[in-house]
Amino acid sequence: MADELWIVSDKDPAGWCVAPDGKVTTDDEYPLSGERVSISVPDAPLTEKQAYAIRGLIVDLRKDGVLEKGPAVGVQYPQRTTVDNVKQSMRFLHCWHDDCDEEWHSSADAGVSEGLPWVKPEAVEPPDQTVHQDTLVEHADLSEAAGRRRARDDKGHFIADDPDTPDVDEAWEDVPEKPAAGVTQDQPSEDSLEGGEDVPGQVVLSEGMEGVEVAAWQAVVNEVLATDTNSEEELLTADGVFGPVTVNATMTVQSILGVSPSGVVDGDTWVAVI
Repeated sequence: MADELWIVSDKDPAGWCVAPDGKVTTDDEYPLSGERVSISVPDAPLTEKQAYAIRGLIVDLRKDGVLEKGPAVGVQYPQRTTVDNVKQSMRFLHCWHDDCDEEWHSSADAGVSEGLPWVKPEAVEPPDQTVHQDTLVEHADLSEAAGRRRARDDKGHFIADDPDTPDVDEAWEDVPEKPAAGVTQDQPSEDSLEGGEDVPGQVVLSEGMEGVEVAAWQAVVNEVLATDTNSEEELLTADGVFGPVTVNATMTVQSILGVSPSGVVDGDTWVAVI
């Protein structure tokens, strides 16, 4: 039985899709064995019919034994949404009236639902990702300016990450000269980005690492946290040190982006950011 409910885009896997007219479509093949289940909606402002349909669906999911009576975190389901257009309606979804869910309870028990009317939300523009791309290009240029970069093995993994690396010098290599104007280079295939592989131009970052790459990632973290109205995570100090605070903030950002919260900035995380 799940104790966490997310609202995601209708492009993502979900057990139930709620249309603007309030109609609920069920995916019978959606797995219900995990700790989290998802409801999907189109990437547009919620309608009043959608909001009430989501409330009713939550009641049914608890009655059917899909959801625990109470969420693991928070007072009421859903705990999080990955859809920017839904964030402005989350408070309404949480604040139910006293007579809407007498048997299964709601946040009305906490006294937070009195007199909260439905307010028609406005469309939210997609976030500008160019600032992230500019930051990534900048820190990549700084790394190569020193004439050395971290070396990779045949599979594209950093040699320094292998505990069997015998010589520290083997973990680094000279930066090759850039090709002359008009000369093309082989581009990486889409397959190279699958399975958590490193994204070209970015590096895998983890606890204990230091440097300009870490500082650049901390800046990206702050950008994501600053645009997420549901996050209470404090902004980082971009000191270039990947410590426990950065690990926690990284996990929060990964959750916001819908990536497994490992605390390690891997290829999947970079793809989600870009």
